[in-house]
Amino acid sequence: MNLLDDYKVEAVFCKGGTACDKTPITGKWTSIYDQALNVELDNGMRFIANYRYNIKPEISKDPFQQAI
Repeated sequence: MNLLDDYKVEAVFCKGGTACDKTPITGKWTSIYDQALNVELDNGMRFIANYRYNIKPEISKDPFQQAI
């Protein structure tokens, strides 16, 4: 799945996770605030993915201890 400009997306279907079709499936994506991504493909498939934020270790090795 590739997120493109203008809220467009292209994806390919891989049956069984191995044999991928060559024909791209188009669709659109939107963000849900700053926490998730919603993707709707033209073939009716829909996906939601939540972001995960991690503090880089070079910034803080133990952010919970540093916050005290």
